[in-house]
Amino acid sequence: MLLEDRKTQIFPTLTPRQVEFAVRFASGPARRFQAGETVFRVGDRNAGVWLVTEGGIIATRRDGLGREQLFATCGPGQFSGEVSELTSPSKAARRSALGQIHHQT
Repeated sequence: MLLEDRKTQIFPTLTPRQVEFAVRFASGPARRFQAGETVFRVGDRNAGVWLVTEGGIIATRRDGLGREQLFATCGPGQFSGEVSELTSPSKAARRSALGQIHHQT
């Protein structure tokens, strides 16, 4: 099976009902960010897993020449930050708000 075929398993998008259920288990209060505002930076520790409930997040990181490159995007019903929570205590990419976002940790 190709990676492209498994993207929905690797990067799931929750239904509105699933989001409503998941928010009940959030470890912190909901927060809002304005467009372009940094959600967390490379190297931040203990930022947790974020569930986007409105808006979106873009993840960027710098390449070997110092250029900022798009790494990933996530929108409502998607998670951000989960891979680094499983593999490392610090974030590997910078996340910024894409439009106004509302999220739960």
